[in-house]
Amino acid sequence: MKIIEIFNNISKLLQIRKSASDKFRLAAYSRTVALLNETPDILDMDDPTEIRGIGKSIAEKIQEIKATGKCEFYENLKKEIPESLLEILKINNIGPVTINGFWKSGIVTIEDLDKAIENGKVILTSGQVEGYKAYKQNKGSRMLLNEAIKIGTPILNYLKKKFKTDFGGSLRRKKETVKDIDILVCSNNPDEVFKHLSNYKDGSGLEGQKRMLHFFSNGIRIDVLIVPEDEWGAALNHFTGPKDHNIAIRARAIKLGIKVNEKGYWVDGKKIGGDKNEKELYDILKIKYVEPENRDGVI
Repeated sequence: MKIIEIFNNISKLLQIRKSASDKFRLAAYSRTVALLNETPDILDMDDPTEIRGIGKSIAEKIQEIKATGKCEFYENLKKEIPESLLEILKINNIGPVTINGFWKSGIVTIEDLDKAIENGKVILTSGQVEGYKAYKQNKGSRMLLNEAIKIGTPILNYLKKKFKTDFGGSLRRKKETVKDIDILVCSNNPDEVFKHLSNYKDGSGLEGQKRMLHFFSNGIRIDVLIVPEDEWGAALNHFTGPKDHNIAIRARAIKLGIKVNEKGYWVDGKKIGGDKNEKELYDILKIKYVEPENRDGVI
């Protein structure tokens, strides 16, 4: 399990536990997850506490997971709070507060929830019913490309009214099937993006903080990544993927003495690009531009 995933799960379990004593601990883990999503290179640092927002306790846990593959705090937390509750949390519009109530009433698995709904022990709101049906329909499956485009395009076009916007991930690479709908939005003002999405007529929920928002429409979650203007080209390259292509890009960059990540490109600590467009990186690396749908581990 990846370090970010462990910390993300800790954050979610703490939200479900809903203890006043967890207030500052929850804030620390939530902040760490946001920082690691924005800057994964933190995990390669000898001393992560050099980054504002990463404390000694979190840094020690990063080193612990690197060394052992496990986190003692996380393992102990799972003994108290059933990890199966995280699966229920995947249902759109059913949040930690509701799940805390499920837990206290003995509902700790999807199967428990199914039975409770069937016998009338649990009554879901209309939004929760929408999310529950979507979860049951899509569990373990991937959407066909045309289906994902149909769902994502109206939201993409709505965002384009105010921001530079594009799809990311397998949807942008036009794969036959798509697991997630990812949208990148170019803006230096996350609050403005949040406000604009809040007014979308077919939206049924919006959550998140800083640069990552989870937007819900028709029972489907769309992940919206807000990218500063001076990182747009680099972020679009990175979050289009796939992983093998990004690895090949970085290997080529290293040979040329260039550091490449989702925030930009550097030589000897000086930023040399990342704000313009995707093609800029290929020009810097002196290789032919690769269209998103043709990207793999070869460049």
